[in-house]
Amino acid sequence: MKNYKLVKALDSAGLVSHDFYTDLEKAILTLVGFKEEEHNENLYEIYDRFLKKLPEMNIYDFFIHLDELALQFYQVLLEQKNLKGRV
Repeated sequence: MKNYKLVKALDSAGLVSHDFYTDLEKAILTLVGFKEEEHNENLYEIYDRFLKKLPEMNIYDFFIHLDELALQFYQVLLEQKNLKGRV
């Protein structure tokens, strides 16, 4: 998540930064416990929604808010995991 703010700033400065993106979202979903076949558009949209909050964060308290955002993201993913287990 930290790199996203840098990449967005580089984009704003005119650098074509699409080469810097990775499939990190797939690794995160796997680490939370989603099997690869459970990865779906909804989970990727949740990931994107949280990433879009990063450029709005103030640089002076960025790391404090980054920890909070990461925890919120993790909790949402766990909720999705629990919903998936109930179906």
